[in-house]
Amino acid sequence: LGLTLDESIDKMKGKEGSVIHLGIVRDGVKGLKHFELKRKIIKISPVKKFLVRDNYAFLRLTQFTRGSGKDIGKALKNLKTRAKKKGGIKGIVLDLRSNPGGLLDEAVKLSSIFLKDGIVVSTESRDPNNKNIHYVIKSMKKDLETPLVVLVNGASASASEIVAGAIQDHGRGIIMGSQSFGKGSVQTVAQIDKNNGVKL
Repeated sequence: LGLTLDESIDKMKGKEGSVIHLGIVRDGVKGLKHFELKRKIIKISPVKKFLVRDNYAFLRLTQFTRGSGKDIGKALKNLKTRAKKKGGIKGIVLDLRSNPGGLLDEAVKLSSIFLKDGIVVSTESRDPNNKNIHYVIKSMKKDLETPLVVLVNGASASASEIVAGAIQDHGRGIIMGSQSFGKGSVQTVAQIDKNNGVKL
């Protein structure tokens, strides 16, 4: 209580296999809820996919890491193939709830799957000459027709908000959920050599 997010994370970090006790406060629950957790190294695939009622593609992206746009494209293609026997895909749900964001390039790539052309996002600094405009990538494999719903919540931030905003601005889909986080910064990777880069 009273710590920043980074300070809280530092306190929760520890040796793999060691146990941590957490006291959690929840809305509508009196007092603390207590949990004993064992620390583990967890590898998370950023994309989860499944069909709902045979004809609706559900795509969940947990964070915008390198290759996320391509992974969503592959997942959608896979679901379309599976749904073909049952009449094809009738709608897509893109779930960006609790997605904290990540790489700007991947947000542009993901948006480009659903948008034909135009601006995905533009950033402007105090210097009016320093303006960055990111356009839809026209070479991406597209889905411009299937009805689209994007889910967001209070923990959808950064690149998630860029994608949701671009979909909304272009009238390509419906945004559902609660007000998103409202974070104005994103990350880019500057390549140093074949194997190394700096995340800015």
